Amino acid sequence: MRATSFVPSGSKAKNYDCAIRGVAELKRQAPDLNVRYLICGDGPGKQRLMDLAAELQLGIWIQFCESRTDIPELLAAGDIFLSTSSVEGMPLSVLEALSSGLPCVLSGIDQHYEVAGNMPGCVFSTPNNAEEVSHALLLLMKDPMSADTLRRDREPLLDKFSIATCAGSYSDFYQFVRQGKAAHPSSQGTLTNLTEVPPARKDNQCLR
Repeated sequence: MRATSFVPSGSKAKNYDCAIRGVAELKRQAPDLNVRYLICGDGPGKQRLMDLAAELQLGIWIQFCESRTDIPELLAAGDIFLSTSSVEGMPLSVLEALSSGLPCVLSGIDQHYEVAGNMPGCVFSTPNNAEEVSHALLLLMKDPMSADTLRRDREPLLDKFSIATCAGSYSDFYQFVRQGKAAHPSSQGTLTNLTEVPPARKDNQCLR
């Protein structure tokens, strides 16, 4: 199994410590598994993460890569995408993973639920809980899903995050601000209805 995350940085919000500890817990529970966890990118926090992986004796279970631009190829080579962020803006790397058809293990934060709460092939773990991360990874490994199936099933759900839809939403919002009128009702973007924002999911969501 190859799990992938992107762009370690100095920001604690990405919470790669939890991801690494989750992989370490997986190794403790199932040491005979063939697991490679890739962390791609550079940043001031990278050496600290490498030191943590060495301290936890992860060895070949974890691999740190330099900054990469071949993201589609890396995602295609992976089996699971992992994000343990404690907070996000718009999680673009998660959207890329969803579009690629990868099963995803995601921390149960509002921003992840916003983009993936209704997506098939996603498991959410309590934020900063390495044991739940390990359990979620093992769950997906035991019940693998077809990338083609996930891409097909997710496509209509991802449409609202497309460039065309988002551009239309911003145009509608601009008109709303400029004219003081409600955005056009036909718009499907996330900025259209400014008065009805669905509540964030707080429960742990099992594999769909």
